[in-house]
Amino acid sequence: MPDAFPQLLNMFLWPADDAEAVEIVKGPNIQPIPLGAPLPERLEFPVELKLGDSVTTDHILPGGAEMLSQRSNIPASIPYLFERVDPDFAAQVDSLPRNWAVVAGENYGQGSSREHAVMAPMSIGMKVVIAKSFARIYRRNMINNGVVPLIFQNAADYEFIRKGDLLFIDRLVEQIQKDRVVVENRSRGNTFETILDLTPRERGLLLKGGLLGSLRAAP
Repeated sequence: MPDAFPQLLNMFLWPADDAEAVEIVKGPNIQPIPLGAPLPERLEFPVELKLGDSVTTDHILPGGAEMLSQRSNIPASIPYLFERVDPDFAAQVDSLPRNWAVVAGENYGQGSSREHAVMAPMSIGMKVVIAKSFARIYRRNMINNGVVPLIFQNAADYEFIRKGDLLFIDRLVEQIQKDRVVVENRSRGNTFETILDLTPRERGLLLKGGLLGSLRAAP
């Protein structure tokens, strides 16, 4: 055995004293990850898309070579959003409200587990998806990005919602604590009930706007 084990500390790059002053050098096609916002007490939002059953992540955001070249640049991926289910969607992106929703049928978000299929629409205001059921991984990605995954308590209520309807949720934070959320359809003059069924951890993430928002809020 040697008499000593010298420490070659000059080979380490130590953290800067002022971490906020450190500039991360990125390539020209690498943009910051969009962050979800903490949930408000009240939320009003129109239905911008009404979709059917088995909508895949490739329907939401195509996964071909042209699109995948933009995977580090969420803003550049926006023109591809929902093009396979609504070719006119990209043309209305600039006129979307601050918060909006998707209404869908069974197994929404099945297929490839790419979180881009949540991050991209979230970055332009998608705050809620109301569906008959969700693919497991897509639901998890929604929660991690601060998007509320509501399930119709009565699947028949899906039939009474139209694209363009204005929906409203009062006491959102309080209702999320109970895993039951009543949604008012202000365009139709009725209400319907939805289910969340969150774990305590999922509930905490959702309230803070997602996983990154939760980490930022940590002491």
